[in-house]
Amino acid sequence: MPVPLQPLLELAHNLWWVWHPDAVDLFRRLDRGLWHELYHNPVKLLGAIDQKKLASAAVDDGYLAHLNRVYQAFKAHMSKWGGF
Repeated sequence: MPVPLQPLLELAHNLWWVWHPDAVDLFRRLDRGLWHELYHNPVKLLGAIDQKKLASAAVDDGYLAHLNRVYQAFKAHMSKWGGF
């Protein structure tokens, strides 16, 4: 996993993403076909996706801005619950 995309791992392992369409879209944007093929499972997606697609997303300013926005919202939410 490219360093700029590391927050995706944390997001994928927390069901918070399920209730936030902007977060769902992060995973869908990586590979729409694979997202549907894997029944919208972000953990499986991150394990199965072509590394070239991850490398491309890791240098895509638009994607990284989207990731940052979602990850900041996630962290703000988690801080309200004591980090759970």
